[in-house]
Amino acid sequence: MTAVLERPNKVGAPFAGVSGKQYLNPAAFAIPTAGTYGNLQSYGVKGPLYDNWDASLQKTFSVYENIGIDFRAEMFNVPNHLSSFTVANTMGASNFGQVTVATDPRTMEFALRVHF
Repeated sequence: MTAVLERPNKVGAPFAGVSGKQYLNPAAFAIPTAGTYGNLQSYGVKGPLYDNWDASLQKTFSVYENIGIDFRAEMFNVPNHLSSFTVANTMGASNFGQVTVATDPRTMEFALRVHF
């Protein structure tokens, strides 16, 4: 089977029996006959949802008359949700329907700045 970059035929339930990194059911799609268009409509299958929450906190402390300290904490992907970015979409490829790129896990940064 060769890889085809055209619209496929939808022959089953796209999300039936999938789990883990397999987002789409490869058996639900078929390569159309040469010279014809597939029956899957444009945007007929939606990709995974993207869920991203970032937060930051900042506090300024006064140490002496003209000296202060700024503390800043930043969190990216606060609830640590796994959000899939890319699903392999080349018909006939061995990884068709699998998540290939996902978001980074929760990341935290801290900064301390002294100003005078």
